[in-house]
Amino acid sequence: MIIGGLPLLGISILNHDPVFSGSFQELSASDLLALFYTSIFGSAISYGVFFYSATKGSLTKLSSLTFLTPMFASIF
Repeated sequence: MIIGGLPLLGISILNHDPVFSGSFQELSASDLLALFYTSIFGSAISYGVFFYSATKGSLTKLSSLTFLTPMFASIF
């Protein structure tokens, strides 16, 4: 996730994103809520489910979860 975030960081800096220019006032409450939602459901919970399935579940369920990850990401 860190390696994937580095190009996004570069693009944000080049596009003069408000976060890097210091003007946090340009971010609305819905922007902050979207960032919070994405960080919780897009990373923390999905990794928790993946590693729980890896330790407790069967390999068939784990491979199904891996292939269905893009679908769940689109839904969330």
